[in-house]
Amino acid sequence: IILFNCLSTASGLSEWFCDDVNLKDDKFTFFWDGSDETAILKNVKKGESVKFQWEDDEGEDCYFEMAIRIDDLTKDLSSIFKSAEKVCHYY
Repeated sequence: IILFNCLSTASGLSEWFCDDVNLKDDKFTFFWDGSDETAILKNVKKGESVKFQWEDDEGEDCYFEMAIRIDDLTKDLSSIFKSAEKVCHYY
């Protein structure tokens, strides 16, 4: 549960993903070195994964997801970060 909080809460995300996070409803605003980007929380699988979509992106295939996986055989814990195969957000 502690690791999942690092993926799914503003305080957890600000510990490793960005400098700071503001949360209002389902909108997470991430701050990095004087710039900010807002993402909308699209899906949560409690204890497993969170899925976001950048506010400026459109379409269901524009997302990034962070997940926790436990290997059934070894019980090793992995954190996985994936984004849509389509590049949707340009800086």
